[in-house]
This record gives sequence, structure tokens and C-alpha cells, in this order.
Amino acid sequence: MQRVKHQLIISLTPSVLSIALVSFGVIVQTEKTDLHSAHWGKLWDDGLIGLDQPLRQLLSRFTSRHVGKATVVYHSPTLIQKVYSFDLEESEASKAGIAQLRDSVGKNRPIESYLLSESDVGESSTTLLVYSEREEQLRSIYAWLNRCDVAAKRLVPSSVSVMAVAKEIARIAPLDSAVFYLGDNVSVIAYSSESGLKVIRSIEIGYRALVDGYIQGVSPKSDDQEENTEQIRDFADRHRAESVLFEHGVPLQPIEVVFALRFFRSLVPWFSGFVLRSSRLYGLGLGARRFPSK
Repeated sequence: MQRVKHQLIISLTPSVLSIALVSFGVIVQTEKTDLHSAHWGKLWDDGLIGLDQPLRQLLSRFTSRHVGKATVVYHSPTLIQKVYSFDLEESEASKAGIAQLRDSVGKNRPIESYLLSESDVGESSTTLLVYSEREEQLRSIYAWLNRCDVAAKRLVPSSVSVMAVAKEIARIAPLDSAVFYLGDNVSVIAYSSESGLKVIRSIEIGYRALVDGYIQGVSPKSDDQEENTEQIRDFADRHRAESVLFEHGVPLQPIEVVFALRFFRSLVPWFSGFVLRSSRLYGLGLGARRFPSK
């Protein structure tokens, strides 16, 4: 079988549309454009027509005309996913997981499964990520690509790709170490032992929530809106906010930290609950301690 020389990876998130050109497994060119996350819902409601011009502009920057089909990694507001573990081989476990999710989403939504872990030690044990996307969302993506003369190879929800990365990192992590992978819009915690993946869980919170917090938190507090309009725009620049976040971290001054509390109040109960339960059930040896509730 002839190997495809070039392929495109298109990434669509609420704040960024980006394209990477990959040649024999090596990224040789990337292009991106910022999006307004406040318009995210409307973009989907309009069938992604508002992204036609941005995608065409990005594609025009690539000189290679033989790029093959594109893989689209997208963040969807309507994706439903669950992790299932069965004492079955992969094929039977996949059928069982799809059947269980089908009971929740109904008959009309397509359902896929992704293998997270399979163990042959003793009885067969399989862990799967089973996910379902609305047919309308998938049609919108395919129609968007067709309007821009892009052939689709496959569509991959961003949460699925993050889970795939996190489970691989957990697999090679030191023993008795859990991995917390902070993605842009989705984060995952995973733990593997010598016998395979033991725990994996995701939440729809990523570092962009912190970036948004910076943008909101550093906006000038002034009654004179017109005088500070340009300054607000400067602070609202996403690239600048990202630089500040990764250089200085989360601000700890009380006057600045209000915006971050919303993020951590939603994250800490989930994380602490996981650590406490997993330490008891799986003997992770993480030195877990109880997080303060306030």
C-alpha cells in the first residue's frame, strides 16, 4: 500500500482554527487564526458557514497541492461520551458499550468506540471510550469541508484525542503515579499499573478557562468605558493572556483571584473526589490528602 506523503490535520476549537501539514509523520507547516469563543454556538447553529472564509484563507497559505485527505479534530458542544470497563474481549466489549450508550442517546445518533486498555492477564478485561455525536454536527463539518474543497479522512472529537494522549502518558509514567493532562478545552486524569489502565476520567475544563479568566480579571475597572476601550482590547488579546498565564501562573492576590475561583471551585471537588476514591479503591499510593472545601 502506498503511503500518503502529505496530510492535513485541521483543529477546530471555540477560540482557534488551525491547520498542520504533516509529511511522513513530521509537522512541516502550521497556520492558525483566532476565533471569538462567544460566537461558538452560533457558528454551529449556522452550519459552520461563518468558518468558510477563515478555512480558505488558511489553506491558501500552503504551497503543496497534494495534501491528501484531512483529519479534523473538533470540539463539539453536543458530544456525549462515557468510559466503560468489561470483562470481555475488545469486539464484545465494544458491542456492550455501544448498547449501553444507545440506551441513553437513542437510536438516531451514530456511536463509536475507542479502545483505551485491554488486558489478557487472567480473565479478559477491556476499557473503552464510547462516544456519540449528533448527525447534524457531523453533516455540518462535512458540508463545511466540501465547500472549501477539502476531502475528509476522519473526524475525531478533541476529547477523544486528549484521552488517547493521556492514556499513553499514563502507560509510561512511573509506577504509583497518576497523570493529570491539562488540555486546551478538555482535561484528563489517568492512572495505569503494570496490569494496564486502571482509571481514566475527563472533564470539559482546560487551560483556556484560565486564559478567559485572565482576560476578564485584568480588564480595567473604570466608569469611563471610552477612555479605557483600547486598554481593554489590549488585555483581551488572547495571545498576551496566554503568555501571562504560562509565565506567571494563576494570580494569588485576592483582588485578582476572583475569576480563578470559579475554575478551581469546579475542578477541586472533582479532582479531590477522584483522588480520595481512587486511593481507597485502587491503592494508588499518591499520598492523597483531603482538600479544603472553602
